[in-house]
Amino acid sequence: MAKRPKSLVIGSTIGAVVLVLALVLILTSTLFGGSDETPTTSPSPSGGGASEPSPSASGPVAPGTGEPTEDPGAAPVEGWVAEPSTSDPQEYAEAALRAVTTFDPSKTSRDDLLAHLESWMTPATEVDGQINQQVTDENKRLLSRDVVLDAEQWEYVASIKGTVEGEYGELELVSSIEEFVEYGYVVDVQQMVRPGDGQTDAWAESRTLSVLVECSDRVKLSDTQTSGDCKVVRWNELTPEDG
Repeated sequence: MAKRPKSLVIGSTIGAVVLVLALVLILTSTLFGGSDETPTTSPSPSGGGASEPSPSASGPVAPGTGEPTEDPGAAPVEGWVAEPSTSDPQEYAEAALRAVTTFDPSKTSRDDLLAHLESWMTPATEVDGQINQQVTDENKRLLSRDVVLDAEQWEYVASIKGTVEGEYGELELVSSIEEFVEYGYVVDVQQMVRPGDGQTDAWAESRTLSVLVECSDRVKLSDTQTSGDCKVVRWNELTPEDG
């Protein structure tokens, strides 16, 4: 910005001339220089104009498009995988297995992730449709005790700004009970931990996980789901002793 000139007091005549010239400049600017239209040129990065579009909460922005891209294998901004609305048991099972192996401990707490995963679950029911609360509670304990990282591991991964991502192949359908519309799947998972502190090396853990899903009109649905959608009955980690 140019420096302002020093004020000079030479007399009332010159002062009047300056005043007239100022009025002429203002009128000229108003009549010929002004415009109601928004400038079409983009502001420079160092200017005070609008900034570049920020990435959407749903994912990163595709280069040159301004549109969010989708990465179904990555945990979203909240730090966990969102539950889908689908009546396809395999599609739902894939999402359910991704949900327990893909998350960001730096963006959410272990307790909050467990609460989120429990919202995927439907109570275990008997043949007559009655809820078996004992089995339902045990299924939740299995999730916390055997499936999700324990509290000590969680704190360590969070301390190194790490993300956790499950990498796996095709799911194997191992059981199907049409009467209850239940489907059991098993998959071998490489659960990768990728540190973000720039000092710790990444590592992976080999696991075999199972999930039992039910797709019927008797399951307890989430707010974003519709009748007939699938829910998790139970997640579990299988060991060599399990056969």
